[in-house]
Amino acid sequence: YVFLRLYKLYFGTVIHFSKYNLEIFIMKKLLIGFVMAAISAFTFVGTANAAEPKATYVNVLGGYQFDTDNGLKHQELSQGVTQKEHGFVQAAVGVPVSGVNLQLEYAQNKADYSNGVAGKQETTSLVAAIPLWNPTPTVQVYSLLGAGYTQLKVDGQGKTESATGVAGLGLEWRLNPTVSLLAEGRGQYVGTDNYWQPQALVGVKVHPYQVFKNATGK
Repeated sequence: YVFLRLYKLYFGTVIHFSKYNLEIFIMKKLLIGFVMAAISAFTFVGTANAAEPKATYVNVLGGYQFDTDNGLKHQELSQGVTQKEHGFVQAAVGVPVSGVNLQLEYAQNKADYSNGVAGKQETTSLVAAIPLWNPTPTVQVYSLLGAGYTQLKVDGQGKTESATGVAGLGLEWRLNPTVSLLAEGRGQYVGTDNYWQPQALVGVKVHPYQVFKNATGK
């Protein structure tokens, strides 16, 4: 029964008990568990590597989310309301764990909707960036795979919440030990409304330890 419920959770089945949404309750608990696991992994990696803070990195990206003529069809909102194409920003903190970059991400956008009102979407995800190919010593191709939680609000019409999935590909170009340039193409699956949000992002990856080292000369 538990495995069936989790399967349906990730494939967008919504279960209501009175005003409570079991999917969101479970997703929030899972996300808290993911965050705790990430913190534990960060601590373990720091200890195992003689507490080398240079392993930690920060990503800041700007992107564009494309209209798929779907979304926001949750029963709490007007039927058929869809997001228009819009830009968004995303930040992440991550650390390499056994050859995989594990990163905790937060993204936010403000957008117009098809019924003429404004809204906002906030998403928190735990994503693994998995190295695939190094065509040159400074260029790396990687895949993205993760899960999270998103909340979409439409002014005057309430909000909808959902579990999400993330899949995509990225390209990292290391300019120096401190800074890299990033380009990513992603699909974000919104389970409650059963649709994909295609996304394109560009940004930078920074290693705070290297910044501190360069600034202090230590």
